[in-house]
Amino acid sequence: MNVMYALSFPVTAVVAYWVLRVAHLSGPMAIAGSWGLMAVPYHWKRLWHVYLGSMYSAVLAVGLALWIGSGGLERMWRSRHRWPKVAALGGVVVLIAGSGIYYAAFAVALVASAVAFRFARGLSWRHALAELLPAAAVGFVTGALLAPALLFVHSHPTSQAVAGRLPVESVIFSGVLAYAILPAPESMIPGWAPVNSWVHGMVAAGEKAPTSGVIWDADFGSVFTFGALLLCLVAVVVVGRRRTRRVTDLSRVSGSLVTWLLAVSVLFFVPWGLNFLFAAAVSPQLRGWDRLTPVIFTLLTVGAGLAWRALRWPGRGPWAWVAAAVVLLLVVFDTVLPQRSWFRESAAPSIAIAAAGREYATALNSTIPQRCGVLELPRMSYPEEPPLNGLGGYEHLWPALTNPEKSWSFGAMKWSAADNWQRSVPDPLDRAGVQQLVKAGFCAVHVDYRGFAAADVEAARKHFTELLGPPVASGLGGAWNAFALANARQ
Repeated sequence: MNVMYALSFPVTAVVAYWVLRVAHLSGPMAIAGSWGLMAVPYHWKRLWHVYLGSMYSAVLAVGLALWIGSGGLERMWRSRHRWPKVAALGGVVVLIAGSGIYYAAFAVALVASAVAFRFARGLSWRHALAELLPAAAVGFVTGALLAPALLFVHSHPTSQAVAGRLPVESVIFSGVLAYAILPAPESMIPGWAPVNSWVHGMVAAGEKAPTSGVIWDADFGSVFTFGALLLCLVAVVVVGRRRTRRVTDLSRVSGSLVTWLLAVSVLFFVPWGLNFLFAAAVSPQLRGWDRLTPVIFTLLTVGAGLAWRALRWPGRGPWAWVAAAVVLLLVVFDTVLPQRSWFRESAAPSIAIAAAGREYATALNSTIPQRCGVLELPRMSYPEEPPLNGLGGYEHLWPALTNPEKSWSFGAMKWSAADNWQRSVPDPLDRAGVQQLVKAGFCAVHVDYRGFAAADVEAARKHFTELLGPPVASGLGGAWNAFALANARQ
């Protein structure tokens, strides 16, 4: 997973550069733009859902929509050397579909919007339906990849409620547009501290009032994305004053196509937007519409590139390289360097608890060497359960992650047969429960005292010691105890 996460940065930069090439943008500023997009806060800070934090697929979806919206599919079929391009298109479809249902759904929506854009400008019904084929292919491949899960749910009806969603969750997990516009308040650009303080103040004010949408640090923009937005706005004014003719060449990516896709994305992004209508009318399973953040930033980057060209600023030559160097320097100080402390703070607790888990595993396995079951207490359901006193919803996974030589009880899906069996074990554990565990192949009980109220911890220690004898392993500063069932008093 670490390798995948690390590779997602250069892969995203390469894909972003391809998207800019689709828009006929190249040179040093295109390189700087691809790196600026790669380094937005979303890419660094989605550590809770690492695979969905890998932005390459979202950027790829934008590129596919822009390519189709500018007639790329039509040109491909007319080309003599079409089959290598068809194979490449198939690879893009598989990559998007295999990266997760969110980015696959975004790709379908973006491609459909791009085809609608072309249809409004005279594309025939027959050609419009043909250009929807890549979107249909993304949907088909996604369905094929999800087929095992769908079959499992069909054969285990009780698991259907595990991932149940409500339409209102699409509002709760939508995006906050103001924060996507503002740069994250952690920039290390010299002299930028007052801006950081001002943004912090805006966030503090917003948190005091009831609001829709979750405020994620990862959903902030950066100085790069804010500059891209300003550049787009400047171009609208300046180019408009020049009274340039309206773009009618549909063989190129135009500002109107980018604006159209950006408008559709924002309508799905904001609370009570198209996301809620989709959840109510189609399915509430897609609820994290704030994950459109990289899509919006990709479109902003392309728009900024088009604005740069429309303003007739240098795209090549020494001044272009100077401008690109300035952009890259801002990216380093604004988004790259500040993440060192973020990763240090995020990793430190996990490094400590992983080390404690390995020590705990050594102690437990030296006393009970055989592979057998370990019941984890206090019992918690899986997945998506709120914390139990001081025990987080997934903290019971640490012993299993650091000791694969045992079979651990936590992780039994809610309302499955395994979960129902665990519910049948007496709580609090008694002698009858011990016998039930032994017959089922369990050899130990793991107790995490963080799951008990502070006033009950000592009573819990006394209960387990009297029932099961002294602990055979202890860890995490005494928060973990392992008791051997073979030592249980009859």
